[in-house]
Amino acid sequence: EIYTYARQNLDLQAMVYFSDHGEDLQYKHTTGPFKYDMVRIPFWIYLSTAYQKTYPQYVSELRANRMDIFTNDLIFDTVSGLLQAPNNYYSPVYDIGRKQYSLTLQNAKTIRGSRWIKDDPLLNHSQY
Repeated sequence: EIYTYARQNLDLQAMVYFSDHGEDLQYKHTTGPFKYDMVRIPFWIYLSTAYQKTYPQYVSELRANRMDIFTNDLIFDTVSGLLQAPNNYYSPVYDIGRKQYSLTLQNAKTIRGSRWIKDDPLLNHSQY
């Protein structure tokens, strides 16, 4: 409903959706004990046709990285990139829409840098 309203009434240019966390049905909302299903979340970015025409390079680089490892720990950099608003805290190596994006299976962590993504038992390592 938010997307539909924004497209129809607010000249929606970009929209980011992600859950802040997953849940483990046994342990609920906690990081102890930790299970990887607690950090597997949906994440998508909508970009309007007008946005895509205005920022074709960003869109191209975002598409090139669309299957790369990403954690919402890094959402600040990606949203700053989407807004075309680099700042003193922005780093393109953490913006999934930049060619400099450098998160890989070998260096990606989540839970504020405390857990390795590569240790997720359900991850298809051949994809990365």
